[in-house]
Amino acid sequence: MRAERRHVDVHQLLQQQLTVSAIARRLRLDRKTVRRLGASVTMLASELLLNGVDRIRTIRRGLEVWLEEREYESVMQLQGSMSHRRVAEPAAFERAHYLRTVGTFNLASTLAINETSSTYCIEATPGPPSD
Repeated sequence: MRAERRHVDVHQLLQQQLTVSAIARRLRLDRKTVRRLGASVTMLASELLLNGVDRIRTIRRGLEVWLEEREYESVMQLQGSMSHRRVAEPAAFERAHYLRTVGTFNLASTLAINETSSTYCIEATPGPPSD
């Protein structure tokens, strides 16, 4: 409940155009916490702007199913459960994260030639996420 209140407080202050530092001081939070709370809503807002507000029902249903399948009680329990600090082997966590990130790019990048300046530019095209 307290975490949900902080989330709401951060977003109300963001709407007032306060800086991350000012919000952190006012709410006595770390600036990273303020950024994290702000980013979660920003990503959802982008999704809704792109796909319409009716998309929220689909997102919620999917999230509820996902949480239940993995025996999470709430989103709050999920947040940070796989953070670097909480895993048994941080080095393995870093390797897995790196491999997943690398796997999201199409390694067969295309080579484009800029004819006006005779320079070469390699464009990496995002590929489908690996499973």
